[in-house]
Amino acid sequence: MARTRYLVCYDICSPKRLRQVAKTCESFGQRLQYSVFECPLDELRFEKLRAALDEIIKHDDDGGFKLLAQSGVAL
Repeated sequence: MARTRYLVCYDICSPKRLRQVAKTCESFGQRLQYSVFECPLDELRFEKLRAALDEIIKHDDDGGFKLLAQSGVAL
């Protein structure tokens, strides 16, 4: 399966959830900044990451997260 590089960015209010999201992202990719990760993912791992983050993040309280795919431009 081909991998696509994703840029994962998030804004979390709760320190506990912030740590959980960071640990989850660290298991899928490399930290670039405090709340920004680069994750090379195939389709299956992309869905696993998305599902894991959806379970942790409370969309009503937190700013949420963005998964941005590489579109031919170096990240």
